[in-house]
Amino acid sequence: ESENVILEYNDELVEGKYLYILYAADKLEGEKIGNVIVRVVFKDGRKIGGSVAFNSDLQPFTYKVKTLDNSLPVYIDNKADNTGGVYLTRIDLVGGGKTAPIKSIEIDSRVDFQILGATLSSKEVYTTEVMQYPADKWVEIDSSDMEVKEGTALDVSYLVSNHAPAGKYGRVVVGKNGTFEFEKRPNIPIRFKGTNFYALTCQIGKRIKTKEEIDDYVRMLKKQGFNALRWRFSVENDIFDKENGIKKEYWDLYDYFLYALGREGIYSYFYLASHDVGDPNFKWNERTAVKMRMMLGDPDIRQAWRKFVKLQLEHINPYTNLAWKDDPSIATIEYWNEFDLGFSWADIDSKSLDTITKRFQKFLENRYKTFDAFVAYSKEIDQQWKSKRPVKSFEDVNFENQYGNRYHPDL
Repeated sequence: ESENVILEYNDELVEGKYLYILYAADKLEGEKIGNVIVRVVFKDGRKIGGSVAFNSDLQPFTYKVKTLDNSLPVYIDNKADNTGGVYLTRIDLVGGGKTAPIKSIEIDSRVDFQILGATLSSKEVYTTEVMQYPADKWVEIDSSDMEVKEGTALDVSYLVSNHAPAGKYGRVVVGKNGTFEFEKRPNIPIRFKGTNFYALTCQIGKRIKTKEEIDDYVRMLKKQGFNALRWRFSVENDIFDKENGIKKEYWDLYDYFLYALGREGIYSYFYLASHDVGDPNFKWNERTAVKMRMMLGDPDIRQAWRKFVKLQLEHINPYTNLAWKDDPSIATIEYWNEFDLGFSWADIDSKSLDTITKRFQKFLENRYKTFDAFVAYSKEIDQQWKSKRPVKSFEDVNFENQYGNRYHPDL
């Protein structure tokens, strides 16, 4: 049984692409199932984190044996009722990179985790079921041209043309019966067939560089019957001019994209931010941290969001002569993509964690007034706050990582 195991390699360093663990696991008495955290420190100082997560990688000994996403049963103790599984799981230590000498491996368990064996290797061994089918079951298809042909039975563009251009009946509103309808056509419900075309908008200014190419894609959407599209600006470092905001060549393509969608009768579900709020130096690994600080009211992030939103919505589109905020082809807006009421351990940074911790400590203090009252209530509901360090005041209450962190394994 291991609550915390550290393997240190001081004199003879080891390396390998994968860490394989042979294990059997079960719930600790009175505890909910948790995860197993793995922290690896390389000789050069780099650190990575990973986890053996319940349901996807970890199956308790008393549960029915089954193949998991990243754990393969290699032994069944009780074949009569198919329980008592011993599993092999693996953790990728390098991704697509090269191996490097490892200084230490820490395995921190939130379950009764019996490590029966562990090894480092660059040999790839499958730790899930690989489905295989006989060659004669495969049939080759011609995928050289998958576009719907105009005028064929699959071309349903006429359904979209009925409302073209988008906005001709006014704004999309919610009617008395709670259904969508047009502002100038009350009591007539409308339906949207939409899609999330993130891959398309990410290519604007890169692979899609002309208005003709935009027209081609918009026609494809129309022929497939889409009359709504969820999209946003693809915020990459090269889209911004540090002094003037979004570069003119990008503005021109996005202006035309919005215009072309509306011209064909396709409404926009436009979201104003996803993970970046206009910082030219933004790094992809910071996306969760930015979102968390936005949720908790970080003044710098919220001010940057306001500035970025005004930049988009108050911009005048030369193809429609309307500000984006006044364009009726934009049926609705979303203020932040995939916003959630929680935080992800996978890639949060120290500043965000510090903000979350202090806000939570303040919440507890405001709610319970005294630490003794908080402890009493925790006992009353049988959910006492657990921590590796002593908890004697609100300032001691913190969040401990149960899931691993891809970019900041020390957290």
